[in-house]
Amino acid sequence: MWSYERFLAKSEEPMVIFDNKNSIIFCNESATKYFQEVGKNILVKNIFRLDGGLAVYFEDPEPPIDPMVIHQLRAPLTSLKWSIELLQDENIPEISKKELLKNISISIEYLTKLVNDLLSASRIGSGAESPVSNSLLDIKKMIGNLIGLLEPNATAKKQKIILKEKCELGATFIDPNLFCHVFQNLLDNAISYGNENSEIEISISSDLSRRMYIISVKDRGISISDEDRQKIFSKFYRSSAAKTVKPAGTGLGLFIAKSSAEANGGNIWFESQNDKLTTFYFTVPIRKEK
Repeated sequence: MWSYERFLAKSEEPMVIFDNKNSIIFCNESATKYFQEVGKNILVKNIFRLDGGLAVYFEDPEPPIDPMVIHQLRAPLTSLKWSIELLQDENIPEISKKELLKNISISIEYLTKLVNDLLSASRIGSGAESPVSNSLLDIKKMIGNLIGLLEPNATAKKQKIILKEKCELGATFIDPNLFCHVFQNLLDNAISYGNENSEIEISISSDLSRRMYIISVKDRGISISDEDRQKIFSKFYRSSAAKTVKPAGTGLGLFIAKSSAEANGGNIWFESQNDKLTTFYFTVPIRKEK
């Protein structure tokens, strides 16, 4: 079982969680300095309360993330607190313990993704994630690994992922982490917002005149309206259609994907048709040397 420390300890933002008696039940590594400094007080106005008697404390009274994202911490944290309290009951049946542990695992997985997205968005916004760690990347192998990582989610929706290679692929010098940010977010979105019993098509081609690989992810699900087109890559933006299909979400995935694609020397764009066929494209430079 993962502890609170494991999924929040690395946050660069000081975070403290209180119970309904205003006792601190968790503070991450970044927050410990506030309790080690003599005379340092916790400002009440910096505490953002959640349901279940939990709260998150930020150093800045203006939170660095959208209030709706803070609001999304509420459900999984409340679920974690409730499940842990029940597990402390010695009389709870073994079968119930397994179900509670499953709920804890799901909550932690959601929180981990939320925190990772927030940290990535924060680093990108500060310019900390520039492509300074380029290495020779086997794109075909990396895409295969990422498909394998997300394929169970597609299988659960009876979706089939199809990979089409339309060019000869070679290794290229780019930042692997930035590449992962782009491709994983696009494929995850295609699975999340694509219809059940549908196909997700991944295509890899090249534009030798521009020395670029072009990677596309196509799904048949919700379309992107004219109203949403100008905002789709904005930080924290989620369309009404996306919220209907998947109520929980940060609105950071496409912002991270766009920022990462551009930081890697490429670009990102999309095509969306009224028949609910949507394709996202991004480019990767073909570099044989650093």
